[in-house]
Amino acid sequence: MKNSKKHILVVDDDPSILDALQFMLEDAGFLVTISEKGEYVKSLHTKSRHFPDLILLDVLLSGHDG
Repeated sequence: MKNSKKHILVVDDDPSILDALQFMLEDAGFLVTISEKGEYVKSLHTKSRHFPDLILLDVLLSGHDG
C-alpha cells in the first residue's frame, strides 16, 4: 500500500525552528524530513526520484541564500 501521507522537507539553519516545525507538522499528519543544510535541496535531483510535496526553505541560510 502506498503511503498516503504528504511529505514536507523543512530546511533551516536554526535547530529550534526545525524541531518546532517538525513537531507541529508531524502532529498534523505529515511525513517530515528536516535539514540544516541548503545543499540537501540542491542534491535532491541527483539523490532521489521521490521529491517532497512541499519544501519549506529558510530565506537566510548560513552561507547561502534560500
